[in-house]
Amino acid sequence: INEFRFAWDNSNYSLMESLTKNQGYYTAKFTMPLLFFGVWSRLKNANHFGGLYVNQLLVFLTINAVFITSGAVFSISLFESYPSSGRWGYSGLLWHLNFHCASYGILLIYLLQKQHKQWVTIFLFGLTLMLLGQKAGVLYIMLIFIFVVVKNKPLRTTILIGSIVGVISAPFWVPFVVTYAPFWGQVYDDHGAWGVIFSLRNENVHEFFFNSDMRVLFIDWIVGRQSRYPIRIEMMPFDLLLFSGFLGVFMAGVFIYKMVPSWSWFIPVLVACFSGGIYEAPLVMVIYILTLQLIKPYEKKLL
Repeated sequence: INEFRFAWDNSNYSLMESLTKNQGYYTAKFTMPLLFFGVWSRLKNANHFGGLYVNQLLVFLTINAVFITSGAVFSISLFESYPSSGRWGYSGLLWHLNFHCASYGILLIYLLQKQHKQWVTIFLFGLTLMLLGQKAGVLYIMLIFIFVVVKNKPLRTTILIGSIVGVISAPFWVPFVVTYAPFWGQVYDDHGAWGVIFSLRNENVHEFFFNSDMRVLFIDWIVGRQSRYPIRIEMMPFDLLLFSGFLGVFMAGVFIYKMVPSWSWFIPVLVACFSGGIYEAPLVMVIYILTLQLIKPYEKKLL
């Protein structure tokens, strides 16, 4: 619908350009993994081959985690996440930041919920999420600790409330933390505490929804088209709203609710609401779906 409306209003419209670097590309990027799920879940021996893939991915990510740890310990510039930017972090052999953060987070949840724990790999993956230099990695660690590691519900609630209070009180403690990181110190000086916490995404939200001069129709709120890829906020609910409207947000929410078996597996979706992740890197969504297929027979519906 959006593509037809855009083509109708633009005499210089190019279908090829749209499919390679504009809205058509974004739509395919988000929907292809969902279509994959619909087909894969019906295939014979799907879980067997999905298990083989996940196990091979675990081996590769373990090797990459060694490179990340080595890069952090020995300050190897080749393995940096943000070379020549002044921002600290290491990605090893991988280059797509959304891919490695989300994949390590998803597979760490998977490893912690297996009956036979691989503690060395679990420790290595948890350490890797910290060494990536991304706040999304820290958010993964925090949420995994709350919803996967901690089993006592009152304690879980207490830690969750304390974490929320910690985020709300960011203007009080961020000025002290950024003194240890020159890159984030500069971001704080230019954009304040919330700019540091949200990596300026808060300003993108404000710009799109409050300072934008573009004319937005009622139908744009329903089916999208307020923005064209690659202009985006990199926060899943806001990007879905801009590109696909409230209808897209609703349909994606229903799909995720039907797909996710428990609160612990909702973590990758929650992280994507504050950063890139599963919807920004299509392969991560595929990994997420394959992993859910493997554990779904053993999970109870807790939502």
